[in-house]
Amino acid sequence: EALDFVTDEALQIHGGYGFTEEYPIERLARDSRINRIFEGTNEINRLLIPGTLFKRAAKGELPLMKFVEKTKKRLAKGEALGARPTGAPLEHERRAADVAKRAIAFVAEIAFRTYGLGIQDRQEILGALADMIIAAYGLDSAVARTLQAIERSGREHAAIFESMTRIYAHDAHEMVLDTSRLLAAQMLEGEELETAFSTIARLPERIPLRYFAEVDAVAARMIDRGGYVPVA
Repeated sequence: EALDFVTDEALQIHGGYGFTEEYPIERLARDSRINRIFEGTNEINRLLIPGTLFKRAAKGELPLMKFVEKTKKRLAKGEALGARPTGAPLEHERRAADVAKRAIAFVAEIAFRTYGLGIQDRQEILGALADMIIAAYGLDSAVARTLQAIERSGREHAAIFESMTRIYAHDAHEMVLDTSRLLAAQMLEGEELETAFSTIARLPERIPLRYFAEVDAVAARMIDRGGYVPVA
């Protein structure tokens, strides 16, 4: 899906030339489309992600309930989630990754409690949970890889990776929390829903970011390098 997005943006930049065989975008646009069908469609693969989570939780292989209860207790006591502020690189983003996992576990537990293994027939809920998990996985991976790049090459060299991670973290964090509220409203009502909304509201919700400045910094670096800057 990321490849499709990038290819479509590249075609848009080329304008009408993107449709002609004289330019490589035309073939990329055709070839990239099959990736969402090969080895199972993206929709089917999405259902497998939370489905696996619920099966492992039901077998006791995944301590989902224990993790959720621990999160609820910490929030009830007013304790902060995630890493404490230290001034270290990407500390807000690391905290966002932790919060995303807790938000996912919170609504997944509601789904499991509401539907049991019958959740496998609730494809809209499974799809939304899958999108949350994908976003959290991407965020966690981006933070880890950027911190590795900083340790290996120094913060100045890894500045573009920091900017890219901050941009993604902002979007992923907002998406996870918004979807958690959407799912809670789908599965609960009345006092239970108000309690769920109150719990989600106590999760840290904003990552301080000069969003467009970060986007401009990434674009300037790529233009200077003449293309995408790979992790070195």
